[in-house]
Amino acid sequence: MERAELTKLLRATGCAEERGGFTFLCDPAWSAAERAKVAALQGSTIENRKSKIDSGWLCVPTGGTGGGVRFARHDERTLTAAVRGFCAHFGFRRVNAVGVLPPYHVSGLMARVRCAATGGRHVAWDWKRLESGDLPALQLRRAHWVLSLVPTQLQRLLAAREAVAWLRGFRAIFIGGGPVWPELTAAAARAELPLSLSYGLTETAAMVAAQRPAEFLAGEHNCGAVLPHARVTIDDEGRIRISGESVFRGYFPGENVAGEFATEDLGRLDERGHLHVLGRRDAVIIRGEKGAGRGGGGGVARQRRIRRCGGGGRAGPGVGARGGGVLCRGGPAAESGVGGLGSRRPCRVQAAETLCGRGGLAAQCAGQAEPRGAGGGSRQKLRGERWRVKGGARCP
Repeated sequence: MERAELTKLLRATGCAEERGGFTFLCDPAWSAAERAKVAALQGSTIENRKSKIDSGWLCVPTGGTGGGVRFARHDERTLTAAVRGFCAHFGFRRVNAVGVLPPYHVSGLMARVRCAATGGRHVAWDWKRLESGDLPALQLRRAHWVLSLVPTQLQRLLAAREAVAWLRGFRAIFIGGGPVWPELTAAAARAELPLSLSYGLTETAAMVAAQRPAEFLAGEHNCGAVLPHARVTIDDEGRIRISGESVFRGYFPGENVAGEFATEDLGRLDERGHLHVLGRRDAVIIRGEKGAGRGGGGGVARQRRIRRCGGGGRAGPGVGARGGGVLCRGGPAAESGVGGLGSRRPCRVQAAETLCGRGGLAAQCAGQAEPRGAGGGSRQKLRGERWRVKGGARCP
């Protein structure tokens, strides 16, 4: 794909802002504070730059609410490499896609880019229409259509018989953006849906490993083989490291990546080279965007009647990873003192969803939560003090 063609595609999304030779994809739903931070970032770094940037000129938002929005710098070469690897892996000559993810999300962006680069058709469809049962009328099997969903969207569509029948017509349904809980994969397998569990990041122009649907239907539940344009290794700390032509140029404004990106995800490669994601090395909670698990605990710790606390996430229906508050050593006074904290969220994801005092049905945990675990959740060492952990209402 040439730069001019990609620029035309980006302008058609309605969320592209061009500043000093860079193109930024922006979320219309950003808060005023987030919008101000983005504007300051743009304005403070693009003065006196040349009008055209040759490499890394496309800035795709990443990071969500886990410490503020950042932009991963891509260009037509990184995105084209990702498309080439995608088509080779799945055997596509032309990609046709129904798109329910927004263009400022890397999965929504790459669905559009794959279709444009291969001469296929992209049908943008409002998620609320799809959820309500208004399904686009397409000859899915004849043209080999694909669809990208986050786990929550798949869960909701599985509840409708007509939607399930419609989903069966796709060549592949790509699932990503957060951990997938076992009940969801079991329900999709019973419905005989052609799922492709995948792994990728904004920094890698979406997927770098993916199952083929036949593998999922045969009972395999991992992230599949590495796509041919990428190289995935596991370092001595268990972290997933990615190199290849689709790896981003660095974060805006000027941080560069030397051809390899070290994630904070933990994983392993099995004897066939299939990727298994085991969780997070840090405290970030993945829910389609990133949220800081430690942030919720910090908000609780500032309450005068809480002496010690922790926070983390766990995979769960409807949300990908739930934020979970963990409190101890506070007694009744502490429990009454945090009753309203969950409603004063510092951001959409960051705070714990349900906050509970010491006592009740408890796990035996060490003095602090260990922020890693299978499926993107948090694992806790079971010894020592009594903690009560409880998932709660969804953050919208």
